[in-house]
Amino acid sequence: MPPEQYREQMLHHGMLASVIDQLIVGLAARDGKAADISPAVEENTGREAFTYAQWAAHRAAAFDPAMV
Repeated sequence: MPPEQYREQMLHHGMLASVIDQLIVGLAARDGKAADISPAVEENTGREAFTYAQWAAHRAAAFDPAMV
């Protein structure tokens, strides 16, 4: 999404312009770069964190429309 469109939408939702501008700068700096992985899950649970794909696979039945 172009920064101008993002800014317009966030203003519409009541976000402060100064906050939006900081977010745009921060997001632009990360464009195309993976986020750093936090060790917090492993430090707190003693096991490695799941990937999103692993989490979704473990819970696939919960998303099955036939099960609702």
